[in-house]
Amino acid sequence: MKLYWKVFLPLAAALFLTIVFTGWFMGAVLPNHLRARQAMIAELFQREVESLSAPTREQVIFLADSMGVRMRLIPEDRLGRREHREPPPLPGTVIIPARPGFPFTIVGMVPLPGARLSIAAAVLLLLLIVVGVVLHLVLQSVFRKIRDLERAACILGTGDTSIRYAVSGGSDELDALGESFNGMAHRIDTLLASHKELMGVVAHELRTPLARLSLALELLREGSGTRDEMFLRMETDIAALNALVTELLEYNRLGRGVVPNLESVEILAVAEEVVASETWGRADLDITLAGQALVKTDRELLARVLSNIVSNAVRHASSNVSIEIRPCLSSVSVAVCDDGPGFPSAILSAGFIPFMKGRESQGVGLGLSIARRAATIIGGDVSAENLSRGGARVTLTIPL
Repeated sequence: MKLYWKVFLPLAAALFLTIVFTGWFMGAVLPNHLRARQAMIAELFQREVESLSAPTREQVIFLADSMGVRMRLIPEDRLGRREHREPPPLPGTVIIPARPGFPFTIVGMVPLPGARLSIAAAVLLLLLIVVGVVLHLVLQSVFRKIRDLERAACILGTGDTSIRYAVSGGSDELDALGESFNGMAHRIDTLLASHKELMGVVAHELRTPLARLSLALELLREGSGTRDEMFLRMETDIAALNALVTELLEYNRLGRGVVPNLESVEILAVAEEVVASETWGRADLDITLAGQALVKTDRELLARVLSNIVSNAVRHASSNVSIEIRPCLSSVSVAVCDDGPGFPSAILSAGFIPFMKGRESQGVGLGLSIARRAATIIGGDVSAENLSRGGARVTLTIPL
């Protein structure tokens, strides 16, 4: 429930019930109470007047004023035959006939108590109390959630990325904010953990070629081995270091939020360019291309994804690599298959974690990770699987 409705509905319901109760009280309970009080005062006034043995005009007027009775004294000679008529059926009316010693007929009227101002004040006070209680009960949970969010944010600011906001299971804006906070904290936690792991892996990857370079330099100083052989080893290690640094820079660049430059791209043309650049060292391979599709995407990023996928397939294929472009209703899939040994199960379950590679792999271990990251930028994804007949298939899926 939205936060607005959580506050508005209880408040509206409380006001509605208060108004209904007030209407019932003023329409049924209060009038009966006032009429009963009116009748009681009229009866008491009549008894007090009749209890006077020889009332005077001043006594009757004083008594009526003290009891709040509106009274008229009608002389007996003006009353005529009206003294035998039935009294008018009005609530609170008192008619006391003239008697010896008091030649006046008393016609009194007890008005209903004028309590409009006090009733309005009581109703207003009741409404304020009800609104205050409802707002206190409703906003108490809101303030509790805000305090929990503030506490979690302060703890996260101290560097404890394991903190999470306890979502109460509702669906208001504060719970949605809490879920967003938890997602942010999880991403920060994952990012820091991956950076720590990345630093360890990079240190390990750099240590091996650097150690070989140090060994080659030492052998050159001692004069062991041929200079050409030593230079060849050193060139190979420098090339490995250069490839590692290049891949790391590219992986980091794609992770900083590259904005894609969308344009109409023919996937077949890009695939042909990639095949021409990635297979020049494998003349023994049989490369097949099939299918065609026109998509609106970033040509450079698409070429980067296909280049990494195709180069991985070419590196591990025995004799055949096939690329099939298949358009669907809202997306296009580009499947790259090879007849190599396939992926180790650890790599498939890990989902392209950086530097995750097989024991016999000669690459850096970032190729498919870069491919997936670049595919994500253009709204696509990369998946991998082993084929039952042998080999592997890596599929790029991008929207049309």
